[in-house]
Amino acid sequence: MAPVSRSWAYWLQNLAGVGVLAGFAWYLFSRREHFAGVLQISRLDVAALVALTGVAFLVISAQSYLLFRAAGVRFSFRENLLLSLATFFGNYLPMRAGTLTRARYLKVVHGLGYARFGSVFGVRVVLTVVATGVVGLMGTLGLALTGGHLSIPLLGLFLAFAVLPPSVLIWKAPSPPRQVGTAFRALYDFAEGVAELRRRPSLSLQVLGLLMVQYAAAGARFYVAARAIGEDVSPLLVGLLAPVASLANFTALTPGALGLREAVMGYVTYAAGTSFSAGAYLGTLDRMVLLAVVALTGGPAFLWVWMRVSHGTQGLER
Repeated sequence: MAPVSRSWAYWLQNLAGVGVLAGFAWYLFSRREHFAGVLQISRLDVAALVALTGVAFLVISAQSYLLFRAAGVRFSFRENLLLSLATFFGNYLPMRAGTLTRARYLKVVHGLGYARFGSVFGVRVVLTVVATGVVGLMGTLGLALTGGHLSIPLLGLFLAFAVLPPSVLIWKAPSPPRQVGTAFRALYDFAEGVAELRRRPSLSLQVLGLLMVQYAAAGARFYVAARAIGEDVSPLLVGLLAPVASLANFTALTPGALGLREAVMGYVTYAAGTSFSAGAYLGTLDRMVLLAVVALTGGPAFLWVWMRVSHGTQGLER
């Protein structure tokens, strides 16, 4: 039986997720006439959004490829790309099934421990938060210097993102005692994985560089979406939305951060002096294209990963 505190946390998380989805559905329904324009964009704009989404998928996959290779996984970029696409698809299922499936695949097929997988995932989250902070600060200050609104909450938030997370990479875990339980051993393995990646600063710089490319592609995607639906937003603002939308994808509150990502984008446009609906419209159009690309590419990849995991598990049992 699960502890009471864990049960409460589980139910609160699920209730919060349901609340976000319900609120997002209500927002779309209450403004259905405005969102109808989202369905009337040109084929050229759709093609551009699909192409830029594909670029983002390749860049995100490259980040994972570098980090997992550094952690000792020996696989091709093609295999990693299929695994990434399967993860994108699975994360729209309950309990972030994509991340769990990737962890299981790397354990069964390549022997990567769950603790080491967690360290790679944790380092990528830290680097994403840092990149979000840096790009967010540049965008917030850039908007203010070009005559836009200076948002103090956004300025403080992005400053915290840029400064605090690197402490996780700087902190050094103590050596584990000879006799240690399984849970604490996993914790030390996690810390050792982080330390191993920390000893390779060039790797962090490469991943940060790829994150900047990812944000540039997302910013271009949002700019195309804004032009397609007639929203007048500056390039600096869409550049500010890119890292925030990427960071929101790491939340497990709703499948694929559905609703939450659009709400965060709406808040950023509102805090930057534009309307909330501008960010929500952009997020909704981008979500529609994103879902279509994920379904067409990630669905078959998820099936392939699932079959390989099942085959590998059966092989272990024999």
